[in-house]
Amino acid sequence: MLRKSLVTALCLPLLACFAMASTGCEDDDDWRHGDSYDGWPSGGGKVPPPNGNGTTPILAEVDTDQTLNASPGEGVGIYTEYYTGGHWYVWWTCDTNRDPAHRPCNFDVDVHVEQGKVSNVRGDRLLSSDSLDASSNGTDVGAHTVTRTDVTGVYFDTEPGAIVQLSGYVDGNADPSYFFFVQNGQVNGGYSGRLTNPLRLQGSRP
Repeated sequence: MLRKSLVTALCLPLLACFAMASTGCEDDDDWRHGDSYDGWPSGGGKVPPPNGNGTTPILAEVDTDQTLNASPGEGVGIYTEYYTGGHWYVWWTCDTNRDPAHRPCNFDVDVHVEQGKVSNVRGDRLLSSDSLDASSNGTDVGAHTVTRTDVTGVYFDTEPGAIVQLSGYVDGNADPSYFFFVQNGQVNGGYSGRLTNPLRLQGSRP
C-alpha cells in the first residue's frame, strides 16, 4: 500500500499547483479564498526543529487566506488552511487511485484549541458512515472517516489568532509527513526536516 503523498513541485512566484493532475478542490465559503499553493518541501523553511527528544509539537505558522489544492485519490495528505477572523478548514485525501488494492484510508483527525473555544463545527462531504464529534468543553473536535477518491474535511472557528493542535492518523499511523500547510508562500515553508504529530498551527495574521 502506498500511503504516501505523491506531489510534484511547480515553483512560480506566489503561485503553485498542488496535484498530480490539474483538478483542485473548491468550496463555496466566502472566507475561503486566496492563491493556491503546491509543491514538495525543498528546505530552507522557517519551521523550527522539535525540541529535546522530538516529542514536543512544533509550532508552525500558516499563511492566512491561502488555499491548498490536491487531486483526490492521488496521494495521502492532511491539509490545513486558516482564514482571517479565526476560520479553519482541515481536509484530507487518500491514494486510492494509485493503490493496486484500491483500499480506502481510515482517517482519524483531531483538533484541540489552546485558547478559547471551537465553534461552528461542520463536516465537509462526510459519508453516513463517518463521524464528527465536538467535546462538551468546546476545545476539541474529532473526525473519523473512510476516504477513497474524494475530499473529506471539517470546518471550524476559533478566536482570531488562536493556536490549534492537530493530530492525524491514517490507518492508525501517525506519520507527520501527511501534514501540509502554506508558510511564506511555500508548502510547509520549504522545511525539509521532520514535522511532529501532533503539530501546533497558528495563522500568520489573526
